[in-house]
Amino acid sequence: MKIIDFHGHFFPDALAERAVKTVADMCGGEIVPALDGTLGNLLAGMEKFGISQTVNLPVATKPESVTPINSGLLMDNPQIIPFGALSPFSLTWESDIDFVVSKKIKGIKLHPEYQGFYMNDPAYIPFYQKIADSNLIALFHAGYDPGPFSRDHALPQMFLELKEAVPNLTIVAGHFGGLMMWDDVERYLVGSDIYFDTAAIADFLPQKQFVDMATRHGIEKVLFGSDTPWEDQGKAIRYITESTLSDSAKEQILYQNADRLLNG
Repeated sequence: MKIIDFHGHFFPDALAERAVKTVADMCGGEIVPALDGTLGNLLAGMEKFGISQTVNLPVATKPESVTPINSGLLMDNPQIIPFGALSPFSLTWESDIDFVVSKKIKGIKLHPEYQGFYMNDPAYIPFYQKIADSNLIALFHAGYDPGPFSRDHALPQMFLELKEAVPNLTIVAGHFGGLMMWDDVERYLVGSDIYFDTAAIADFLPQKQFVDMATRHGIEKVLFGSDTPWEDQGKAIRYITESTLSDSAKEQILYQNADRLLNG
């Protein structure tokens, strides 16, 4: 069975140790990294668990980081699918998006908590509309995040508001629509035209509830993600494969949905 991990991270070797430690320390022990954050460690884990490709999701925590991040994306390894970094605070966001498109990148990552913006702020509609019109996938962190955050920047209901405001925007709500906000995911997002990924949910969403929510949402809109290096890839895969979902549904989640979204 082929597997695409739609939610992964790695850092340049010279920065990986510091980056992983910084995030782990910021989260006050709530996160114990499973990998060291290097590309080599990621590729070794992918080989171990049979993952054919991983989508790498960089985050521009400062607007001035957008250009160096996107200029340095790994483009020549077929096992890595690079997404771009954007910031709504960048004074050059239009050209930032154009640059991502020029590199034939399929999508971008936004992290409203880390980046400090409310994702449903109407001021950002032109930013989102250009992302949509550029046929880029927009993958967002969604819901709770450990660390010194207010945890109200990417609530499930905000995704519905954004989709209504920009209907042609392809949205992937990370962490199954809103980490640890399952009641609101049920209320606002289950059944909507928004993709969910499964990154980092294995310890927080009971498997039976996951199966029920995924089935009612639509299996075709669920993407496997591990959130490596923060989450163990093998555990994330087993969460899917050991569930009561049909073999066909498991194949869709682990590979087919991602392949169709990226290459369809």
